[in-house]
Amino acid sequence: ALAAAMPRFQMRPMQWQIERLTQAALETAGIHAVIAPHVFGKTFALLLAALSSRQKIVLGVASVALQHKIRELDWPLLREALQISKQLVLISSRRNQLCPQRLQKQCSQLRVAGKAQALLQWHLQTGSRDLSLCPLVHENDAFAAGVSCSGNRCDAALCARDHMHSADI
Repeated sequence: ALAAAMPRFQMRPMQWQIERLTQAALETAGIHAVIAPHVFGKTFALLLAALSSRQKIVLGVASVALQHKIRELDWPLLREALQISKQLVLISSRRNQLCPQRLQKQCSQLRVAGKAQALLQWHLQTGSRDLSLCPLVHENDAFAAGVSCSGNRCDAALCARDHMHSADI
């Protein structure tokens, strides 16, 4: 089906191997970790295996850049090519989750009130708490660290957990 939808695409041998091993681990309820050099197509192979599974899959990735690649490139491509309806949810780490309570505190501090108000406006417009998606926040942003989720009791962490339960992958 993938070859028909994407005629120029060819799975590399390492991708086939990753996909087969991942499917085997899913079928046996095993634990599976994939370690391979950069640009091997690991994510694509893992997503293919996850799509063929009937189970809920958790795929951990190490970087915001890879999350963006999955969200903007790999997932839409596979979803359209294979005409699937599974739900993908990407959850950032707690340090990338906006905590509304901490943001409210920042809004009251005069030196950062402007940025805090802009961030609050972004949050209200988009409904997102994922700071990695916010154009106002840059990597290693000290301000973002002050408004990110600080623990399990934070609303952002609970919201992210609920959001994860609604996903297939």
